[in-house]
Amino acid sequence: MGTDDLFKKKRQRRKVRKVEYFEPKPDSYLIVCEGSKTEPLYLEELADIIVSELGG
Repeated sequence: MGTDDLFKKKRQRRKVRKVEYFEPKPDSYLIVCEGSKTEPLYLEELADIIVSELGG
């Protein structure tokens, strides 16, 4: 019986987490990275490609 209570509590916590969903805005991006050498180079190149495709 004790394990049933733990299962129900865990299931309830999962339901709460699913409700807390962040709706992304159109035309916005979140990029998260840990590197300090290669990632900035990659993102700068990606930004250059996006700007050139937009005609900027």
